[in-house]
Amino acid sequence: MSRQKTTSPVLIPAPMQREPRRAIRFDARLPRTVEWEDAAGQAHKAEGQTRTVGAYGCKLVLPQSLPLGQRVHITDGSRFASVTGTVVWKGRQVREGWELAVEMLAPNVDFWVKEPQLPPAEERRRGQRAVLRFPLALHYQVRDQKPMSVAAQTVSVNDHGALVLCPRAFPPGARIEMENRRTWKKLACTVRRAPQETPDGFHVSLEFDQPALDFWPVAFPPPQ
Repeated sequence: MSRQKTTSPVLIPAPMQREPRRAIRFDARLPRTVEWEDAAGQAHKAEGQTRTVGAYGCKLVLPQSLPLGQRVHITDGSRFASVTGTVVWKGRQVREGWELAVEMLAPNVDFWVKEPQLPPAEERRRGQRAVLRFPLALHYQVRDQKPMSVAAQTVSVNDHGALVLCPRAFPPGARIEMENRRTWKKLACTVRRAPQETPDGFHVSLEFDQPALDFWPVAFPPPQ
């Protein structure tokens, strides 16, 4: 009687194992200043740009490569906000520089959202935000012209509205009908503040006429 030959399972070394993503990531090209100290204690600074961002960190491109484990400080000069992280991945060299992935020491969703921070009382009233990339259609009408539509996607959402990325700007107070491209639900909303231009389009802050708890495919925790 012949014995059936068995093979040992192939073991993947720990650094090569693909970890499940801990949070939603979305494409965003945001300018950020990166500062660090080398092994000799000399301070360095470089201007970089993100490629993807999320609550736990980002993938970005810098003019020079950094070693794995390097501690860095990433600053958003438009809001004078900063976070600290560690280089956990090194990619290839591209035209703009070197691809790097930085993991934050503490999760921080709001760092990537280009909205002014609300006062604590108003933030509690409005509830929690979630980083979410979601397809939308924005329907609008300019004076006596025919109704028009533009494709957009969310950057962050809550039950009061969303920050969206779209190819055109809308003035504060403009009336928009937001359409969820997956459920086809529609809600009326208003542009809350002046849009901010980015390399990928305009960040437009939209507020629903009435809170909508079931418009987004996420569950928001109650306000603290």
